[in-house]
Amino acid sequence: MKYNFIDVEGFDCSGKSTIAKWIYQEFGYEYHKSPSGLFAEVRTCFDKFDIRLKDRIAFYTGDCIRISMLFNEQIDKGHKFVLDRYFYSTIAYHESKQPNITCELRKIYKALRKPDIILYITVDYETALKRLKNRKNKPNDELFLSDQHYKTIDENFRQFFDVNYVTVDNNQDFEITKNQIRKILQ
Repeated sequence: MKYNFIDVEGFDCSGKSTIAKWIYQEFGYEYHKSPSGLFAEVRTCFDKFDIRLKDRIAFYTGDCIRISMLFNEQIDKGHKFVLDRYFYSTIAYHESKQPNITCELRKIYKALRKPDIILYITVDYETALKRLKNRKNKPNDELFLSDQHYKTIDENFRQFFDVNYVTVDNNQDFEITKNQIRKILQ
């Protein structure tokens, strides 16, 4: 495989986690998600309280620093990673709530390990809403309150990607999506 570090980005209910796990199984990459470990446990507590937006950004940025440090060390040893979300999600979602709120952290983001490629998984708004209804644990994000907010987050993702990215349409049958990804990664 030509990529050591694949980042899978996209909206809630786009299928990004399913795709990241499939890449792990199909191609033998190590699977990681953000946040994970202790950060995932803390996030569960975060979601129960009204936490300021700046504090949430700092929290997610801290996890991205942890991931970057781990990947820097391990990629040099020959490991290959697929990551389910990275700092691009932090920027896209938080900027949609308050434009320019991540400006102070951009120097930190520039210093982080960059993925070799981003697979940006997309679905249309209606498909995301249908999938959300079938979820056990639903995000409490205002993302799904309007089509316009959905479009704003999409624009943010595309604006802040600073490495090679490929948009993967996941509205169709998953086998078609998998074939598209195979062609990209091989």
